Amino acid sequence: MLDKIKTYLTDKNRIINTSEGEFTLCNSSELHEFNPEIYSYELDDDNEYFTPKSEDPNDYHGTYLGRALNLIKASEHYDPEGILLYLPDINKIGAWDSSHYQINVFNDVSFETLSSNIEDYIVMQWGQRDFVNLLEIFEPWKHWEFIPSEKKEQAAN
Repeated sequence: MLDKIKTYLTDKNRIINTSEGEFTLCNSSELHEFNPEIYSYELDDDNEYFTPKSEDPNDYHGTYLGRALNLIKASEHYDPEGILLYLPDINKIGAWDSSHYQINVFNDVSFETLSSNIEDYIVMQWGQRDFVNLLEIFEPWKHWEFIPSEKKEQAAN
């Protein structure tokens, strides 16, 4: 899929207009890896209390760090990093929800389908489209390293 992504992005920055504003896709030479952080816990409905993710086998005091390629260079209203990304570990396209520290992947969507409706997929994480059921929450414990909070704190010092 990565070769198809690079071919689609070519050497030009494409500007995509959506209901969430203007987005500029990276060109093929601007693709860059970043490490989205995913917490092993989630916020409650009031965004106040942390609870363990029910399927996560690790305790809820830690994070997962993994690899992703950012496909968006600029955004009119949002931090562009992770709005649309490629996850090489599972060979899927997704979107990083940086306010909830989770990644939503587009399930059973070919790159040809995505590229023909890219503006819809860019805004899908905000629930703007009827086919939001194509999103599935990425389960990092199946693919990425878990870093307990105490090890992360030690590494920071």
